[in-house]
Amino acid sequence: PDIKNLADMRGKPIMLADASIGAVWVWLKAKYGFEDRQIRKYTFNLAPFLVDAGAIQQGYLTSEPFMYERAMGHPPQIFLYADEGYPSYATLVMARNDLIAAKPELVRGFVAATAKGWRDYLFGDPAPGNALIKRDNPEMSEALIAQAIAKLKTHHIVVPEGAGADAIGQMQDARWQAFFDVMVAHGVYPPGLDYRAAYTRAFLPEAAMDRAP
Repeated sequence: PDIKNLADMRGKPIMLADASIGAVWVWLKAKYGFEDRQIRKYTFNLAPFLVDAGAIQQGYLTSEPFMYERAMGHPPQIFLYADEGYPSYATLVMARNDLIAAKPELVRGFVAATAKGWRDYLFGDPAPGNALIKRDNPEMSEALIAQAIAKLKTHHIVVPEGAGADAIGQMQDARWQAFFDVMVAHGVYPPGLDYRAAYTRAFLPEAAMDRAP
């Protein structure tokens, strides 16, 4: 109840996934003064969060809040990084430079197939995809998947607000620069860093090239 925003979490233990320590955690430390001593390992098990009313845990908007509400009968407090000004893309397709140079069509095909998969899943029939999800993770119920799809749409997680399905996979130079500018302002990156060397838009589906943000 004493947590009203991300800034209020300063100094408090936070259960965090290993992958986030070198990503959003760097931004949280720079912007809010978070310290590494706050980190507690997040094991993707909701039990520690359920038994501790004062716990703070990283999670996916499409998953943990639903499971928490089912278990506790009321929704948890949710604070989205994007609402606090974190401009980075959440998920990227990453490949080594040598693979990109040697097999550019493989990379292009993978990116195109990924965009098509999301488009078919969100705007077509999700049943085949749901069957595969439940096969590999039987704990994924129909109710959990249905609310996840709804949140992906209403929160514009896959498709930018105001855009259509053909914008899936888009990535904008302006947003990368905005992320870089924020990180420079908070002392995370030096101003002279060539951030453009970290990404390429060369393999994006043509329809996604001119979409924003």
